[in-house]
Amino acid sequence: MKQYHNKQHFSHEHILAPLHLDAGEEIKCDGCEELVSDTFYGCLECNFFLHPVCSEAPRSMVHPSHPDHPLTLHQNPTYSSRAYCCDACGSGGKGFSFSCAHCEFDLHILCAALAPTFLFKKEHPHEFKLVCEPERANKLTCYICSVGNQGYWLYYCGACGIGAHVNCLSSKHEEDKGRVNDGGGTKTKKQVSVKGESSSSSSVSVGRKTEAEARRVEEATLEAQRQLLEKRLAQQLMLDAMDNASDYVGPPYTRKYYYY
Repeated sequence: MKQYHNKQHFSHEHILAPLHLDAGEEIKCDGCEELVSDTFYGCLECNFFLHPVCSEAPRSMVHPSHPDHPLTLHQNPTYSSRAYCCDACGSGGKGFSFSCAHCEFDLHILCAALAPTFLFKKEHPHEFKLVCEPERANKLTCYICSVGNQGYWLYYCGACGIGAHVNCLSSKHEEDKGRVNDGGGTKTKKQVSVKGESSSSSSVSVGRKTEAEARRVEEATLEAQRQLLEKRLAQQLMLDAMDNASDYVGPPYTRKYYYY
């Protein structure tokens, strides 16, 4: 079992102590901005918290997506908006980032740790490789959602010539893992009845809705599940990547700050 001890982190002036999440409590990591679980590090005086993997991220790395310059880990964005847009997934962030000031290139801490390869045995027989180059990624369409790529990263199978968005592939992977056995048959988590509510009563309730209303409810539910599954896989990928972080760690690098 891993041992947790007090630690000093560059992003905070106080010592961070190992803490445990109380039942029903929700706390966000100030590094990746995702919810923490199990053991984490924190400063109760300042309400500052970090996942163990986020606290162990290297201060700099040479990433294959940006080989010309090293990327430096920063606690906060240096732009005047105090936010950045991740060049890997296209979504914004206000927490930790790996950045290149020369090129205004920024990565979420979890995106920077995405595995270079992904094997989804039950869905596809071949290994997917992470494509970071926009000019290559733009030519690919996700085989799962059938939506063209917008220049962000995705996983690609060279043998079959197909690509898959990181989010789509991770969602299918976690959905398959989440299937549970029920008397010889299988149900996905989204099909299991809510405790205290019979299947028949659920069906009657849904049956009273119009088709459009039911569709909206289903889409909202699936989107919420997709986001949750994506976060879980991202955290697992971060754990796996940090085990091999030395492959990317580069020499110390001093960031030049830009203000607007």
